[in-house]
Amino acid sequence: MYKSNENSKNASLKQKATTSLEQQQLVDRIKNGDLEAKNRMVQFNQQYITKIAKNYSQLGIPLDDLVEAGNECVEESIKKFDASKGFALDTYLRWCIKHRLSQFIIDQGKMIGIPIYLKPELNRYTSSVDTLTQQLNRKPLPEEIAQEMNIPVDKVKKIAAAAKNLN
Repeated sequence: MYKSNENSKNASLKQKATTSLEQQQLVDRIKNGDLEAKNRMVQFNQQYITKIAKNYSQLGIPLDDLVEAGNECVEESIKKFDASKGFALDTYLRWCIKHRLSQFIIDQGKMIGIPIYLKPELNRYTSSVDTLTQQLNRKPLPEEIAQEMNIPVDKVKKIAAAAKNLN
């Protein structure tokens, strides 16, 4: 049984190496305009694109639209990819897909006036307000929220204004 388990690990490693080698070949073909290679690369990354898109689907955009935007991003990202900068293709694709989905949501008008960087702060703000409301049995003051979030009061007020605009 030990040998069988070892063989399956080796097969898995060989498959990953082959996949990695194949991905590099696909990158070269995509840069030369090969549509079949682009489709194959999208297939390689489909599960990952879907996983990222699910994280953004809570914002009111259909999952299918987000996945499609992620798929469109793959070819463009590969054409811009420069391995000499020291990043792995997967890391670069992940960043590009997240950026593209954020931009897609903004373009759809779901987050007008709310910068991308503010979304995590908005989530923290909402969580802090909920926690403090339960603890205090009342709506918390901006100063209390600032203390809970460990940020300045003026920043809490900006986040609160953005949260109001969202609703």
